[in-house]
Order: sequence, then C-alpha cells, then structure tokens
Amino acid sequence: MLAQKTFPQARIDHCRKGVTGTVNSFRALNRDAKLDAFEPQLVCNLVLALDRCFVHRQRGLEGEGESALKRTRDLAEAVAEGRPELLSLDDFEQLAEAFFADLEAKFGAA
Repeated sequence: MLAQKTFPQARIDHCRKGVTGTVNSFRALNRDAKLDAFEPQLVCNLVLALDRCFVHRQRGLEGEGESALKRTRDLAEAVAEGRPELLSLDDFEQLAEAFFADLEAKFGAA
C-alpha cells in the first residue's frame, strides 16, 4: 500500500473510540480485580494497535522534530523487536491523545 496523505475522520474517530474504550474498560476492571501486572502487556498491545491503524501515513508529512506520531512509531518498533519501553496506562493515554491530535492536524481529510 502506498503512503497516505489523509485519513477519513470516521476512521480516526473509530480508532480513537477503540483505544479510549479499551483504556476505560481496563480501568473499570482494575478497580475490582487488581490487574496491575497485566497493565504493561496491555499498554504494549495498545501501542501496536494505535500505530497499526495508521501505519501507512506518509512520514514526510509528520514534520520536523519530535511528535506523538514519531514517538508512537518508535515505541511500536521497540515492542515488535522485543525491547518494549515501559509506559504506564496514564502515559499511554496522554500519548494517544497527542497522537490523535497530531494525526488530525497533519492527516485529517480537508
């Protein structure tokens, strides 16, 4: 597949809803079941899912310097290579919010 310059807002919204829903579900479960040991695994899988939803984004449009888009790609590569960086769920949630904001600003359909 060729690199994409834009993504439909419906796709961005769908992926955002999935990420937010998973985070909220885990938080609800963790209140009662104490699943803290599962959190790092969940975050790694969420990083992969977030990056994969928009993996064909055109890198040149991401701009110079650091961004949530680049950070997510780097984290996903690290997870895939077996050297994940440990993020808390709170850290991931902040990253995901920044990722979607950056994505909409740079790749949202006009």
